[in-house]
Amino acid sequence: MGLDKRLWLGEAVTDGTGAVGVRLRYISPDGEEGYPSEVRMAVTYWLTAAGELVFETEAESDQVTPIALAQHGYFNLAGAASGAATDHIVRIFSDEVMKTDEIMTPLGIAEPVDGMAADMREGRRIGDVLPLIWQEHGDLYRLGRDGEMKIAAKITDPLSGREMTVSTTHGFMQFYAAGHLDGTTRGKGGAAYPRHAGLCFECQGYPDPGAGFGDTLLKPGEIQRHRTVYGFATGGQISICYSNRE
Repeated sequence: MGLDKRLWLGEAVTDGTGAVGVRLRYISPDGEEGYPSEVRMAVTYWLTAAGELVFETEAESDQVTPIALAQHGYFNLAGAASGAATDHIVRIFSDEVMKTDEIMTPLGIAEPVDGMAADMREGRRIGDVLPLIWQEHGDLYRLGRDGEMKIAAKITDPLSGREMTVSTTHGFMQFYAAGHLDGTTRGKGGAAYPRHAGLCFECQGYPDPGAGFGDTLLKPGEIQRHRTVYGFATGGQISICYSNRE
């Protein structure tokens, strides 16, 4: 049973900038899900005065253990119950994707996106890309140096004019086009979520710490911290905040 199925302890939080949020804490016991060490985790969701949704994580452990906490939220800028997000224009600021096998196990090899359907550096309509990628799923993109804030993606809904920019301190981002939704999951007002009803931009570390693409091994005495910012706007005015709360 994954961390999303565990009971976390929550508390309301504020800061000096006008942001409000909720901080969730959980202690994963040694051996849970087969991972070594007790791990103390905190996840904070902030809503800033500028209208950003900020996702912050921190973790510390008693033994060496791999960890890469990620946010798996679905976004549809057209709004709730608006159907598939296939008209969204997605631009991903990455020159490389990570090669996988036939069941999407990462192989520790970075591939240039030149000439690939995964090349979205200039922005592409998602409905045009999906038929060309494996199971209409999406790829793991290499973003750059781990720990430095950088812009990972920009998403636009042409009909509403809404825009979202994803910025993160993580070195990778998994793009997922919700190809496995089938209408059985329901949300606000009982609305069914059909295939591609939302898009995911999961900023994370590389799952194999021995592959040379960033260290996701958490060691005793260290605190692993990461931050992802979802900035929202209409008409080209994207709000992005790079301040740290430590």
